[in-house]
Amino acid sequence: MALIQAVASDQGGSGGNFAVTIASSTAGSAIIVGVLAVGGFSAAPTVTDNKSNTYVKIVSDENNAHVSPCALFVCSNATSGVTTVTVNNGGKDIVFVCEESGLVSSGTVDQSAIGANQSSTNAPTTPSVTTTSANEVAYSFVCFGNGQTTFSAGTGWTAVSGTGITSGQHDNTTAGASMFMERLTLSSTSTIAGTSNATATTSGWGSALVTLVVAGQTNIAPSAGSATVTGNAPTVTPANNTVIQTFVA
Repeated sequence: MALIQAVASDQGGSGGNFAVTIASSTAGSAIIVGVLAVGGFSAAPTVTDNKSNTYVKIVSDENNAHVSPCALFVCSNATSGVTTVTVNNGGKDIVFVCEESGLVSSGTVDQSAIGANQSSTNAPTTPSVTTTSANEVAYSFVCFGNGQTTFSAGTGWTAVSGTGITSGQHDNTTAGASMFMERLTLSSTSTIAGTSNATATTSGWGSALVTLVVAGQTNIAPSAGSATVTGNAPTVTPANNTVIQTFVA
């Protein structure tokens, strides 16, 4: 798996639908969309693109129950040529669009969580989840809808980088809001939470987490010799000219 691209943008002081321009997508990739709706969603949010791919809403605070309403969507097995991703029914949004390669084409999402807290903190987290597949990649974001701060990634996590992103972060300076996205690769089943650090505290933040299943390999063991797999890397020890054929799941 690999992060192909990441793009973040904001809607300034406006509301309503918001389109984000990205580099043309690669066929078979997954597109992850994180949204902070400053001021709240005007209706249940949806995501569309210029190639009519399907975006599944993984988690959403669409009832605007918290100070920083947010949502997370995933498009599995996207077609090539996606250049515009549109969030519908947002409000003064900050939007992150990440494209990831090397995931399974169906059943892509394993675990997810959404969190919010009205109390002040400088170390916002998501609820924890336990993955069920050995090889996964996780995306997590945290957002402050009523104040700006500088974020850094939690232990083990890496801040995403890309267009409109500074050290994993994008700020909507007009609306006075911040959003931070991070990524984590997993090589065994794990219990994880999205963790981050902030240089200032705020009394209302949102967060979300999703884990995605990496496409693996299945080896047919030879009658002599051996074939083992650690993560996605097979180790093959042939004997007696045995041919081992590998299939990609």
